[in-house]
Amino acid sequence: MPRLQLKGVNLTPRTDSFDPIETASRDEIGALQLAPVAIAVLTSYLTVSGSGALMALARKARKPAPPGSQAAPQPPRSTS
Repeated sequence: MPRLQLKGVNLTPRTDSFDPIETASRDEIGALQLAPVAIAVLTSYLTVSGSGALMALARKARKPAPPGSQAAPQPPRSTS
């Protein structure tokens, strides 16, 4: 930080009294600002597409076994 002087008085602030965020680089500040946005976007995406992924897994689980494979016996279905 450049020295600030006025009429021989040093007006440069003491950096040891700053909070860490006040001396952070642009990249550090950018990362801190980006994190909540990234979390919100990811959460929204999973909310919207997550149900589709769960439905695909459920459909896959219900598919009949290919012929000739040893499938687990299915419980009898109720006709009522």
